[in-house]
Amino acid sequence: MIKKILYSLGALFITLYVASGFYAVEPEETAVTYIFGKMIDRNIEAGIHWNVPYPFGRQTVKNTKSNLFLSLGTTAPSLRNFTFSGRNLWMTGGASLVEIQIDIQYTIAQLDLYETSHDKPEFFLDFLAQKMLTRSLIEQSVDDILTTGRQLLGSQIQLAMQAELDISNIGIQIQDVIVKSLSPPNNDGVANAFQTVQNANSDRYKRLEEAETRKDQMLFNAEAEANRIRNEGLADQFTRIEKARGDTVRFASLAEEWQKSPETMERRIYLEEMSEILNGVKVYVVPDKSNQNDTVQVIGN
Repeated sequence: MIKKILYSLGALFITLYVASGFYAVEPEETAVTYIFGKMIDRNIEAGIHWNVPYPFGRQTVKNTKSNLFLSLGTTAPSLRNFTFSGRNLWMTGGASLVEIQIDIQYTIAQLDLYETSHDKPEFFLDFLAQKMLTRSLIEQSVDDILTTGRQLLGSQIQLAMQAELDISNIGIQIQDVIVKSLSPPNNDGVANAFQTVQNANSDRYKRLEEAETRKDQMLFNAEAEANRIRNEGLADQFTRIEKARGDTVRFASLAEEWQKSPETMERRIYLEEMSEILNGVKVYVVPDKSNQNDTVQVIGN
């Protein structure tokens, strides 16, 4: 009787032990199995499966279809299993500080690599995210990060992390890196000083734009003045050339006439020149009282 009970208990134990080797894999999950610590089956798909029960065998089932999340720069719960008191503050180029929060979305692309390449892949991913965030921030000035660089920051981190993960062959695929918040440190004194710097930079850019506008206007005015002077010079040049041509024709005509009748031309030229001279002279007629004859003096001015 006792033997039957023992046999029954043994059979029940064996049945339960064997039955404990069954496990389920959901559609969004993948599994790997181990026997005596060695991986036997890799990337087991959805369904009911059996493996040698513990302690001789075990299986790991992970979600490989849905996005997993890792957050940096926040006190909200994440995959991080350790604390970092200053993790909200990150240094940028120029030794400035910013508060930043990013969410990293990733999937386990290959569970077998994820299980075997690193003891704690979540910690490795967290460390890698901090490393690439620090590198991306330190390569840029705080002005660029808070303006144009913000849109590029997420893609820079994603590409850098994926390159490192591919080299490490860790089986993780980065889907997206989202910059949720980015601002100066949340401290009144620092924030005010930062805002002062930002205002000064804005004023500097404004003054540079005004100076550029003034420079363009001055260049435009200078070019217009240069064109005016050039046009006036060309007009004066044309006038002088035409006058010189006219004088040349006139002198040639006079020379021809002089060849024919020198005395007549000399008299004519003399009269023309005297006419031009006398046209600009005031003439006063004054009687000469000391002279007994009826004569007058002609005084020119």
